[in-house]
Amino acid sequence: MWSFLAETARRISYLLNRRKLDAQLADEMAAHAEMRGSAIGNTLRLREESRDAWGWLWLDRVQQDARYAFRTLRKSPGFVATSVFILALGIGVNLALFQLFDLVALRPVRVRDAATLVQFTRASPVMSSDGISYPATQFYKTHNNVLTTVVTTMGGDAAWQDDASDRVRVRYVSANYFTEVGYHALAGRLFVESVDGRADAAPVAIVSDKFWQKRFANTPELIGQTVRINDRPAVVIGVTPEPFPGLKLDSFDVYLLIHQTPHFNVGSDLLTNWSTNSTTMYGRMRPGLSVQAVKDGFRPQVTELAKIYPDVFHKDEYLNVSPLESSNAQRDPEFQQAILLGFALTALMLIAACANLSNLNLSRAQARHRELAIRASLGAGRWRVVRQLMTESLLIGLAGAALGLVVGQAAMKAVLRNENMPINIDMAPSIATILVTVALAIVASVLVGLLPAMRASRGDLAGAMKEAATQATSGAKASRFRYALIGTQIAACTVFLIVAFSLTRNVQRLLTEHPGFDYGSVAVAEPSLQRYGLKGAAARDYWNRFTALVKAHPEVTAVSLVENAPLGRRTGTSDYNDAPGLRVYHHSIDESFFQVMRIPLITGRTFTSNEPSKDVVIISQALARRMYDSLDVVGRGFPKSKRDSTIVGVVADAHTFRLHGTDVAEIYHTLDPESKGEGVVLLARSRARPENILLALRQAARTVDSRVLAAVRPMRADFERRLDPLRMIAAVSASLSGIALLLASAGLFGLIAYTVGQRTKEIGIRMAVGAEARSIIATLCNGFRWPIISGLVIGLGLGWAAATMLRGVIGSVRPADPIVYLAAVGVLSTVAVVAAILPARKALRINPVVALRND
Repeated sequence: MWSFLAETARRISYLLNRRKLDAQLADEMAAHAEMRGSAIGNTLRLREESRDAWGWLWLDRVQQDARYAFRTLRKSPGFVATSVFILALGIGVNLALFQLFDLVALRPVRVRDAATLVQFTRASPVMSSDGISYPATQFYKTHNNVLTTVVTTMGGDAAWQDDASDRVRVRYVSANYFTEVGYHALAGRLFVESVDGRADAAPVAIVSDKFWQKRFANTPELIGQTVRINDRPAVVIGVTPEPFPGLKLDSFDVYLLIHQTPHFNVGSDLLTNWSTNSTTMYGRMRPGLSVQAVKDGFRPQVTELAKIYPDVFHKDEYLNVSPLESSNAQRDPEFQQAILLGFALTALMLIAACANLSNLNLSRAQARHRELAIRASLGAGRWRVVRQLMTESLLIGLAGAALGLVVGQAAMKAVLRNENMPINIDMAPSIATILVTVALAIVASVLVGLLPAMRASRGDLAGAMKEAATQATSGAKASRFRYALIGTQIAACTVFLIVAFSLTRNVQRLLTEHPGFDYGSVAVAEPSLQRYGLKGAAARDYWNRFTALVKAHPEVTAVSLVENAPLGRRTGTSDYNDAPGLRVYHHSIDESFFQVMRIPLITGRTFTSNEPSKDVVIISQALARRMYDSLDVVGRGFPKSKRDSTIVGVVADAHTFRLHGTDVAEIYHTLDPESKGEGVVLLARSRARPENILLALRQAARTVDSRVLAAVRPMRADFERRLDPLRMIAAVSASLSGIALLLASAGLFGLIAYTVGQRTKEIGIRMAVGAEARSIIATLCNGFRWPIISGLVIGLGLGWAAATMLRGVIGSVRPADPIVYLAAVGVLSTVAVVAAILPARKALRINPVVALRND
């Protein structure tokens, strides 16, 4: 042990005093030669052997190679700039996707002592829910010995400054929320439990930094100002800092105290209603406890609640406990498929970039063959030459990765901004991102430099001193290698074009093809009666009066009440064994729904007023065909293997909840009159534009009850919101395909230009003997026909596989759409022809006399 440490210390001492020791060695060798009166041999080799004895010579060689590579690259600024730019694009798109994945799925939330924070969800063998009623959270808060504190939150929206049309995103939080998160105010102060947590505390609000900038231009006068939220006063006491991710990657405009919900929603029974599961509950574990211990510690409390409120809590229910995460998206199969496809495409982009640079690197190495031959004649072995060439590639790779990190950051921010995701989160590169950046730099360096270095060092280096450099590495093997690189770029570009065209066609179809229902003239009104405590008879009376007022409006042609608005965020689904592979979406509707949405009746009848909600159902034709293999199903029991209801009608397929789904179907139940209240919305069809009746809907909602500020909107807005992510994905894919197309065309252009330079004398001879221009161009381009064709064929196969994977994420994508493949082949063929002809035409301007003198 001591000898190892002593040897290590000696070698470190050499590294620190290397110049001094080298100078002493040179003096000793000179003195020895003087004593002998003659030379002592190859002094350079003897000095190398002496350094070997000192140890760690590899560090010396690394230093030498790095200095030499830096000097060499400094002489070729154009090559370096081009290489770094190409690698930055290839590495940048990979880093952008990885950073998004890291941000959403890997990186823990930046809150105080996040390791002790856990989230609670309700669970039983027959149900699961992220929401917990507020009274239950308070019961768990006071009846446990495994948590030091409980944090509650609830999302929603509200009318800002008494304007029902100006909706802001609101997060209701417990008074200890900001203390547990661990953030301080950007301006003013945040909630303090001892002050704001009291039942008689004055109503206060906190705004986000983004909202402060947008609405108030960062004016400090906002602090202490009274604003109106849902027509109720509140004093603004502070502004949240930036970045502020909260406990999840979500973004809100205003933060209110959850125990003051009845103040902002007059009549709300949130604080006392045990059956309203709208609150999210977090807790901080006591020191030394595990997640399982916390889960076990809550079993007695859940059992007690099941005894007290058997209609609300299941007897076999329990609280599921999970560590705080930035998102649960990584457990979503669709998310996993999207990430897998994304990584495959970005890896393909990197391969295309490396293939382009590898071709460029091979040409550069061939041009330097005489230089490499001189180094070989001075005693440099083949592996020393390879190592030095690889060092150059590594320096370029590191520079490209560094610039790629900047490109990836910019791309990630652009995606988050276009997706309206919170961009005020910490997007600084994590340690994982830095490690991936270094790994990609090394991988790119190997892909770009290794094969060209091996090929450049393999030829007759001594012969290159006597012959033209072009003879040293030319030949069939070099040509095949170049052609393989071109084929790789063409294949990668084909895949990107197919994916981009598939996504673009998908968005085009959704915009032009009828979705099965008519949303264009429909308006949606959501009074959210549960906020005001309107339920039971009061809610039913409200809906009766509200519906009557809307029907009386001259611009309204039909009105319907539904439990969940089409194209909305809330829905229920089922999977039936009788219809394998089909996701069935549930609708609770009244008898006017099909008239308002204009969904055609195929067979049977629609619902009648006051029809029993559990006795009859209407199903879509997709469900009828999959479950019964027939549309003649009226009067049959549903589901097929266990009759719970009777089918009274079959309607056309209407993808009202998942526009981009193919293996989806719908089932319709009658709206239970007793359930009118929470979640029920009103749909109204206008004679012309839905904007003509929005104001009337707001006024009618408030006429029935002055407290109610209904959120109203045209259904077209929901349709556009559903398409926004698809448009964004299509735009990103189109950008990637453009980059891939640029790389492929640049690679083909460069290779043909290089071929023209190599065959200058041959071209001169052909021109001298009278060859036609068409013949010369055909001769030059003929060799590239098969690489392009083979790349296209391979790319078409890989593109079909990518489109098939894409369908698993976006169900409406059609992998076998012939227009997509024809467009991809057409675009790529056109670009390839242009990239090939431009340098080939240059050959026609060659002077035959000058060409014949070319050596």
